[in-house]
Amino acid sequence: MQLENTAIRDGPSIVAATRVAMDIISVPVFTLSPECLILDSNRAGNDLLRVARMFYRSQDRRLVIRRKSDTHVLTETVTRVATTKQSELIRFLTRQGEVTALLRVEPVAGQDLVVVCVAELRAPMLLDEGWAKLAFGFSPQNASLAECLAVGVNLSEFSQTRRLPIGTVRTRMKKLLAQTGMNSQAALAAVLLRGATIMTGSETVRGSTKRESP
Repeated sequence: MQLENTAIRDGPSIVAATRVAMDIISVPVFTLSPECLILDSNRAGNDLLRVARMFYRSQDRRLVIRRKSDTHVLTETVTRVATTKQSELIRFLTRQGEVTALLRVEPVAGQDLVVVCVAELRAPMLLDEGWAKLAFGFSPQNASLAECLAVGVNLSEFSQTRRLPIGTVRTRMKKLLAQTGMNSQAALAAVLLRGATIMTGSETVRGSTKRESP
């Protein structure tokens, strides 16, 4: 069966829908010219440029990186992908060889443009406080723990920074595991990160549905 929808066939409507989709995800995305000129970016991309320590928008609106050598690698890669139409992944390392950021560079079919997705591995998550409460229905106290676990904070660190007994923190951890159906802290962190990809922290939750067991 073939469905007809004039709104879907309409070019501007597709562009508008794509814009909404890009702004939903919490992954910073940029559309660049072969010279790394920023032509467009999603909400997370704008947030990244505002708060990140590694990526910047230059005065001539190019995407640049703190270290000049990294900016050179980015520019070379973007130019090459725009020409060859072959996707590439850039891995940025510290002088000690530690991975700090990953950039996925994708060509745009039929145009001399590329799309760059950024994973800055050591930057704070670009989410408003309370996103875990909205996404999973956690209590405010448990949500604060969940949001810290998602960025790598362990129970002991959370206990010290919040000045809470470690027993209280472990009790909250058990509640998070029970509410998500996970059986380990690592599994919980993975679930939280997957949920975070479509969250900002400013959503309005109208209701929830429970899937019935077969």
